[in-house]
Amino acid sequence: MKNGDMSANPTTPSNAIIRDQPFGIGLTKREYFAAMAMQAILTGTSLSLSQKVVAELSVENADALLEALEKSES
Repeated sequence: MKNGDMSANPTTPSNAIIRDQPFGIGLTKREYFAAMAMQAILTGTSLSLSQKVVAELSVENADALLEALEKSES
């Protein structure tokens, strides 16, 4: 499993299953990082950006962070 696919905030052991779904997984790290990037973009800019551009920038920033983390772990 790639780092970006791992849970950002695991709350239970990874083998806990409820209704055939892993319990406590929540957002992936990639989703969490994208949400944080989106919050910063929306808060820190006075530019009028389309929703699509904000979403794309958020995901690009999340992917860049995950890539940098992978390099630092090697």
